[in-house]
Amino acid sequence: MPFLMPGVLLDSEGRSKLMETCKNVGIQCLLPKVLKIKDFLNSAAEKFQEPESTKHVNLLCINWTGAAVDKNDITEPLIILSNLTNGVLSNKSIAEKCHISSEAINKISAIMLYKLDLGTLLFSDFRYVFSTNKAKVLLNRFSKNLNVDTIHRITKLSCIFPEESLISSSIFANEVCYRKFKNEISLLERLVKEHTLS
Repeated sequence: MPFLMPGVLLDSEGRSKLMETCKNVGIQCLLPKVLKIKDFLNSAAEKFQEPESTKHVNLLCINWTGAAVDKNDITEPLIILSNLTNGVLSNKSIAEKCHISSEAINKISAIMLYKLDLGTLLFSDFRYVFSTNKAKVLLNRFSKNLNVDTIHRITKLSCIFPEESLISSSIFANEVCYRKFKNEISLLERLVKEHTLS
């Protein structure tokens, strides 16, 4: 089934219009789960202490297994956290508009996003997460006393800042959608640009 997801956060009118337009043309519209990410971040803020030195790391691990888009992909949380236009780790004012506490933005050093693949589930071995490329560590440049080397040493994963996540498209869609709905996607891209949360 053809589906698409906006690559940026939208205002409420934009979300409604995008859902309606997609429904009218026969495309399944998936909106990024901003509330889910907000809850993860705010919950972590309540539990974490503010980093007092470069040796203090607050690593929030988010398991994104079972997401609606692609069972092997973490694009959805990357859109919310790190898109270049209005990701919540790219822009503090957007985080505020999404009701993410300033405590969360200041305390969380990095976010490890991952999905559990078949090997992990079958053998109950978390090391499979590290052996595949289905995990990313997203650094939070707003965190106090951020130390990239320490985070890399702990996770053994490449650590990236939001602008390095390469989330820059206004629309993400599957191949069927791009082939079948080329003209409609142009219209939807304009709609997304007009209603980007700022």
